[in-house]
Amino acid sequence: MRLADYLSRESEPLRSELERFFANFPADAPVSPLTLPAGKFLIRQDDPCGAVYILLEGQTTTLASQPGYNTYAFWDFEAIELFGEYEVLSEMTSYLAEVKAKTRCRFLMISAQTYMDWMMRDGRMFLSRVRSVLQTLVRQTAQERRSLFLDGTARMMQFLARYYEKNAKKGAAVTVAMTRPAISEEIGFCTRTVNRSLHRLAEEGVVTIQHGKVRLTAKQYEMLSTELEQRTFR
Repeated sequence: MRLADYLSRESEPLRSELERFFANFPADAPVSPLTLPAGKFLIRQDDPCGAVYILLEGQTTTLASQPGYNTYAFWDFEAIELFGEYEVLSEMTSYLAEVKAKTRCRFLMISAQTYMDWMMRDGRMFLSRVRSVLQTLVRQTAQERRSLFLDGTARMMQFLARYYEKNAKKGAAVTVAMTRPAISEEIGFCTRTVNRSLHRLAEEGVVTIQHGKVRLTAKQYEMLSTELEQRTFR
């Protein structure tokens, strides 16, 4: 399918946004639409790298794993975002990390060659993408540096603070809509450590556990943020 044919099916305002984004995309290059339900993987670590995926709708998380360690989720992304371009730009033969749909997601898949042709003909887009890649790498490196020596409880606090920041509305309380195994995957510690950390935080009044669900108020978030800052920078 050509890009123009695909865009003609999109509704506003996304179509206008995509038309600007793809302004200098190779006209005859094929694109392939792809839809993933929540929980499904788009990319698996170490799979052969031959395509770039453009997130049009939904939210994904990026994960990395090493033998003998839990999988660790280190960054979330929302549309419009590209996956696989690090590997294509650096001529890697396999993907460096895994990409998983956190919500229902829609993508466009283009070949690695099409991506490079696009970048070579659109200098402004190429500079924009390089800047985006570098900014993401800098943020991830800073996050990894801060998290490197955090124990299970501190990593749990970090996760809860971010969850509250993303989901709280006008200072309302937030209930974490994730299972303990899902949280375990998110923070890179086993489920036993997750349960132990949550129990400790509940005893300290930093979180509330109701019917097995983790609940966080605005006041608890402030307590959490203050304690986390002290643990991270002391």
